Amino acid sequence: MTARPVVLEFGMGVDVHGLDSGSAHLQKTIVPIAAEANVSIRLAPGQDTEEIAAAFERLLRAAVPPGAELEVTRLATGDAGLIDPESQAVQLGLDAFERVLGVRPRLVRGGGTLPIVPALAAKGIPTIVAHLYDEHQPSAPNVGAVVNIPYNVAGQLIADHAIVDTNGKTDALVVTINQVKSTVPMVAGVKAEFAKYCQGCKLSFTDVTIADIATKIQPNVQGALTADPNINYVICLYDSAEAPFAEAAIRAAGRVGKVKISTFNGTPTVLKDVKSGAIVTMDVGENLEWIGYAIVDQSMRIMGGLPTVKSEHVPVRVFDKSNIAQAGSSFTSGWGNSYIGGYQKLWGLK
Repeated sequence: MTARPVVLEFGMGVDVHGLDSGSAHLQKTIVPIAAEANVSIRLAPGQDTEEIAAAFERLLRAAVPPGAELEVTRLATGDAGLIDPESQAVQLGLDAFERVLGVRPRLVRGGGTLPIVPALAAKGIPTIVAHLYDEHQPSAPNVGAVVNIPYNVAGQLIADHAIVDTNGKTDALVVTINQVKSTVPMVAGVKAEFAKYCQGCKLSFTDVTIADIATKIQPNVQGALTADPNINYVICLYDSAEAPFAEAAIRAAGRVGKVKISTFNGTPTVLKDVKSGAIVTMDVGENLEWIGYAIVDQSMRIMGGLPTVKSEHVPVRVFDKSNIAQAGSSFTSGWGNSYIGGYQKLWGLK
């Protein structure tokens, strides 16, 4: 039997990443009147973002049944880019694999979109991305550069909001995912603020694994609310992964208006909940586009033989009902755009 090499080609693709309608846990004999979906379109090089977005929306609206309404919110866009496989960085990577394994790898085209990639690719500049550690957290060995996020500060801000909102009488349940490296500095930030500003307050914790996020958070939170009727805040370290399940638990336990949520990440769907203010009262946001620019900056420093920087000073920002309007209708604004021009000037692109 002769083995045949398999070559995979990647073109554009449409993926549905999540569906939300009603609840699989609440005991209600109703038919949901609304549904939401998170959809992404992976573009292939040469395709136009605006053209594809318009065509996709036309197809959706053509399929809407009579009497139904459709709302389309574009969260983020980025043009397709193509890295030259003959570029120096790619070839050096292939050389390294061949030296260690004795076989030169075959290149297979894959996908990954970042807003600045096309501009860099046009100049023949490949990119490397990474995003994992707190500003004061030691990274893994042999890492050339990192773009650190102030996770500890985010934890402090989440705690501060709960403390202030309860007038220093906080009984908080913290939902953690200890498998995620950033959980450690975030929890440290939460504990530090409670120790400093709310010594008479109560903190309890419930941890889930990544695999159990969808099945364990709601029952864990609901059980904690039942066991301790004095809990008045649920601190969710990662908004889209934890807050929806914690919110469902609060509703199921009949604690709406008595238990609130403060969280981190600034995911648009959760910021939308902040606007309503019913349960999620604050979200410490981070700007993914800003982080993307910072990653590219560090990558180019390495490839250009320049010293990397210790910190790219990527910010976080508190969003609550007082300033959520600044996030815009798509809940992705509120950061200004001076950082874009600053990076482009730094890179000699303008």
